Amino acid sequence: MKKKNLFLIGLLLVNFNLYSDSYHNINAFIGERASGMGGAYTAISDDASGVYYNPAGIAFTYENSLSLSSSIYKKATKTYQNVFGPWQNYTRKSDDFSPNFIGSILNYNKYKIAFSVISQSNDKFDQMDQFLQPLGLPSLGSYRINYSEDNSTYLVGPSIAYSFSEKFSIGTTLYYMQDSSKVISTQYSEGIDGSIVQSNVFDKRRSVGIVPILGIQYIPKDKLSIGLSLKMIRNFGGTRQITELKNTSSTADISSITQNSKRMGAKIEGGEIIINPPETNKIPETIEVRTGFAYFYSPKFLFSSDLIYTSGYTKIENRDRYELSNPSIFLYDNNNQELSRESTMNFAFGLEYYLKEKFAIRFGYFTNFANSKEIKWLASAIQSYLAANQRNYGIISYDNPYVYYIPSSLNPPLRFEYVNNQGFSFGMSWVTSSSSITLTYVIEKGKGSSHINSELPSQPLIYNSSSLYLIATSRR
Repeated sequence: MKKKNLFLIGLLLVNFNLYSDSYHNINAFIGERASGMGGAYTAISDDASGVYYNPAGIAFTYENSLSLSSSIYKKATKTYQNVFGPWQNYTRKSDDFSPNFIGSILNYNKYKIAFSVISQSNDKFDQMDQFLQPLGLPSLGSYRINYSEDNSTYLVGPSIAYSFSEKFSIGTTLYYMQDSSKVISTQYSEGIDGSIVQSNVFDKRRSVGIVPILGIQYIPKDKLSIGLSLKMIRNFGGTRQITELKNTSSTADISSITQNSKRMGAKIEGGEIIINPPETNKIPETIEVRTGFAYFYSPKFLFSSDLIYTSGYTKIENRDRYELSNPSIFLYDNNNQELSRESTMNFAFGLEYYLKEKFAIRFGYFTNFANSKEIKWLASAIQSYLAANQRNYGIISYDNPYVYYIPSSLNPPLRFEYVNNQGFSFGMSWVTSSSSITLTYVIEKGKGSSHINSELPSQPLIYNSSSLYLIATSRR
């Protein structure tokens, strides 16, 4: 049993999803006003950043402009509490400084043409951690993990908007998308009996596609604006490569090797050859619908709100595995868990007030709910018990070949985090007729649960992030 536990711990913290914060749909704010107002910008969108929220809004821009978010500094932590037992936490930290947005608008009477480049999200983790004599896993003497993760999403493309009148406009944006991620993990486990397991994982994904955005804006009264936008994600290519090597103290040679790609996969372990299904090189093709309103109380003060619905997503494909040496078939549910998403409904609210003619302040509040299934303690305890005692499957056939069925409901989830976040933003702008400069601070927090350690019931998870935006805009 000790050796079995030691082998399982070799997989303990390999659990990851190769997507920029794949557990939430709101990963960044774009533009000086939207960032300070918590993203409540669908009914305004009258500057270059509007091409992302609602491209119809740029139809009401009467100047040529260049807007540049020259820098964003983001720091985020995920603290998995009691992962190895009481008071033995594991924390992943991301620290990144990068460009965020550049966009321009050209005015052709009733038509507005824009072009923008967006760095939607960047997360970088690079750390080494060691745990001695974890209380929750008494068969282990020590566990060490070196973990590096790099995620990025880029959008590039044109926009066009047309104003039918002073009260109604339509617009569209078509982005080329590149979403990429890379994880390198080395894990070293030593049992109290001196046995050793080392696991090395390299997982790299690159997804390309398009992101069309359609929008309308309507101004029924002088002080009221209503906006609606629809955003979709469509994949059309990419690459995926996974390599995993394991060594145990019982042999100096590699005890198992796994090679997976978007075409096929295979694993060799102890003389057994297992054919794995292809690994996905895609991202979830979700649909986002934004509805918003803005009320311009006076030339100095406005408030706005957005309701943001993001659809769920399910990808049905064959996930079965086949063992060739001792003929066996392993049947899995045909839902690709890596791409599964639950629908979310988020809310954003923002205020803008000019203290002086050239100085404005902005406040915002927003929610960022989890797009994963809720992780409940009792269900996770049952799943961990069944997996640890090899009761997480059923045998359909004892004939040659053996046929096993491994239902996802009896096993720990691949998407192992569930946290509902909320956040606040505060921004300050110095504005003139030809330019502006803005500094915005955004914080986001949440507490939920995770099942990163599949040998124990679910553990509490705390999420914290802070971002600092520096944005400059010129007009002519």
